[in-house]
Amino acid sequence: MSATRDVFGKLWLSSKAVYNIWFHPLRNFPGPWYTKVSRIWYVLRVLQGCHKYEIKRLHDEYGLVVRIVPDELSYIDPRAWNGIYGSVVYNHGLYPMEKDGDFFATAFGDSETLVGAKSAEYKV
Repeated sequence: MSATRDVFGKLWLSSKAVYNIWFHPLRNFPGPWYTKVSRIWYVLRVLQGCHKYEIKRLHDEYGLVVRIVPDELSYIDPRAWNGIYGSVVYNHGLYPMEKDGDFFATAFGDSETLVGAKSAEYKV
């Protein structure tokens, strides 16, 4: 029973790695092979406290967009902000999607942060 479970476990891990590298929707984005296989390297870097420096190093090597884990991309270009966080189309116009002021007011109190800022206050 244990041997069968081990075989199926290894088969599942192998097939997941193959899927993540060659068939995943993010497969065409650049990044080293180990970032495409699993989150293990990322979790280790977070625990070591150096994940920000590692991601910066990956951007230096691979460019503005890097696949940092199987299902996550890192963007370093500020022009990507609108593409990621989107806009709302109504009345035949394109308007930025504003943050929920009630949520961010309670989350950060009276402190001024980029997270709580209005769109007009942080335009790139």
